[in-house]
Amino acid sequence: MLFGNVEQLNLCLYTHKNIRVWIKKALDIAKKNQDGKYLIGDDGVFVVLASSITEPELDRKAEFHRVYIDIHIILQGHERLGYSNELSVKDMEKSNTDNDLYFVDKVANENFVNLSCGDYVLFYPGQIHRPLCAVKDAGSIRKAIIKIPVTLFKA
Repeated sequence: MLFGNVEQLNLCLYTHKNIRVWIKKALDIAKKNQDGKYLIGDDGVFVVLASSITEPELDRKAEFHRVYIDIHIILQGHERLGYSNELSVKDMEKSNTDNDLYFVDKVANENFVNLSCGDYVLFYPGQIHRPLCAVKDAGSIRKAIIKIPVTLFKA
């Protein structure tokens, strides 16, 4: 997991060379468009713009992906996001899904980070995350979720 703020992308020097480019493109798309799915480039990277209501942690499911790296950027509102690097053998063995979305019933050693407007978090395949949790009370948020094919990170 990588955590930062879009106002400090210069601190993101030791990641894939295009992380900052993709974040900037997603922010530009978000300024000009309504919620939906938008291609960022010709390499299979896309962004999903979504508005939602946060919920109590117990009402949210934890998830992970295998094919895509996720970058969640908060555009409006606040979100509490759970995460863990402890994927069980049972969860690792889950069969393929059509949309690269695998739900986790029990999360070991889950931690949380509170995100505000401009904050982003990056999750690699196999990293569990629990999105859309309320910081205190339920609230409206708008976020951009960049989906990057993991093949772009392989040497």
